[in-house]
Amino acid sequence: MPDSNPTPHPPGALQGLRVIEMGQLIAGPFAAKTLADFGAEVIKIEAPGGGDPLRGWRLLQDGTSLWWQVQSRNKRSLALDLRTPEGQEVVRRLAAEAAAPELLIYLQVTRGTEYGRNHLFPKDVKPTVFAFASPYPEPSATTLEQGLRAVTLEDIRWDRCDIKSIALLGNVLLRQEAADRGADEALLTRNGLLLEGSSSSVFLCVGGTLVTPPNSHRILPGTSRDAVLELAAGWLPCEVCDVEARDIASCDEVWIASAGRGVLPVTWVNGEPVGIGHPGPLWSEMYSRLQRHLDDISSMPAI
Repeated sequence: MPDSNPTPHPPGALQGLRVIEMGQLIAGPFAAKTLADFGAEVIKIEAPGGGDPLRGWRLLQDGTSLWWQVQSRNKRSLALDLRTPEGQEVVRRLAAEAAAPELLIYLQVTRGTEYGRNHLFPKDVKPTVFAFASPYPEPSATTLEQGLRAVTLEDIRWDRCDIKSIALLGNVLLRQEAADRGADEALLTRNGLLLEGSSSSVFLCVGGTLVTPPNSHRILPGTSRDAVLELAAGWLPCEVCDVEARDIASCDEVWIASAGRGVLPVTWVNGEPVGIGHPGPLWSEMYSRLQRHLDDISSMPAI
């Protein structure tokens, strides 16, 4: 006999999370199904009429695809015509009510794999695309109040650092050495010049001017660096030029910038304070400007 008082299923790890699914067929619905299996509330948006084409795909049972029955489990469906302003407004409202955290999307496209071992570029190879999303790592209150610690290290990477590559062993070793010395970042130098961080762009504030090294084959161009320079325009004088590593000792402020960190203050380098040893007023203003810039971007409608 079946148990008249079955043990209830424990709540899923994602209970309380609302997901708005706007995919079709396999990839997006499969990802949303997995989230639903772990307790998330998944609301699937479908076009009026036929809905997701997966509903009638391949093997049918009672007029409905077996694929659909698997991919749509634990979901609720909502028919919306996204070509109309009314449908778009409903989606925006659902997305806002989902209260999802700010997410960092990482997208990586590489040359593609080949069979065998050959140093020549393979012909007709399909690029490999890898992507993931994760909660945006907000800086801690301690970081905002006290800043970061850094050490200067001689750059041991190859001579084409401007190429975005997954071969990051040099960066990893330098960042680890910095961590072993109790620092949050390694500021890389070569022939007496300051270049960048192991995973960030670097800025110095010198006498009210923002200074950063120029892009070259020894520096990876940074989108966050570009954003900082754009936000400084008309407010803070900027100079893109060679920066000597020894200038760190006499500058007023040091910042680092990256997609995963935003712009953060470095207040100690090699065990010595930068300026007053606390986040400076210029960084504070730039941080506020960047946050407003990101808020403006996030408030733009996706559709």
